[in-house]
Amino acid sequence: TPTLTITNTPQTYTGSTIAATVTCSSGGTVSNVKYNASSTVPTNASTYAITADCAANGNYAAVTGGAAGNFVISQATPTLTVTNSPQTYTGNPIAANVTCLGGGAVSSIKYDSNSATPTTVGTYAVTANCASSTNYTAATGVSAGSFTISNATPTLTITNTPRTYTGNPIAATVTCSSGGTDASTSRRLPVI
Repeated sequence: TPTLTITNTPQTYTGSTIAATVTCSSGGTVSNVKYNASSTVPTNASTYAITADCAANGNYAAVTGGAAGNFVISQATPTLTVTNSPQTYTGNPIAANVTCLGGGAVSSIKYDSNSATPTTVGTYAVTANCASSTNYTAATGVSAGSFTISNATPTLTITNTPRTYTGNPIAATVTCSSGGTDASTSRRLPVI
């Protein structure tokens, strides 16, 4: 009686079907491979009991529904991604939106190893944890890429209008929302 063997286990989850490769010690043709009694080739991470048929060959008899062992599809390592970068500076903390491939819950988001959500302009290296899901393992402190807060465009405001005619030039007082210095040299001071 020949023995049946799986020669390609374990495999890692890919999102596509993965077939077990089954060989028969007699060299007979293998057919009717089943996974937990199903003919459907599996996709999900799990352990599948494999049975198969083996044709008679030489000094070996045929086998029907012979056990070949377990075929394992292991969980893959998830990847994390920042999905809302870049953002524009608002003066308030802006959190990175991090997603985990496989749908595991995201937690412990850090920015340059700091748990505080950033406010200031800069590019931050983001890491996070991802909970396990059906096809993905849990992951801790995984890089999710960079999160960027970009400079905002400042607004300028005249703070001393209206003024009353004096016969002398009267300059407008202009402030910049960023606190930057008004460097304009092209203003023409009105007299009339």
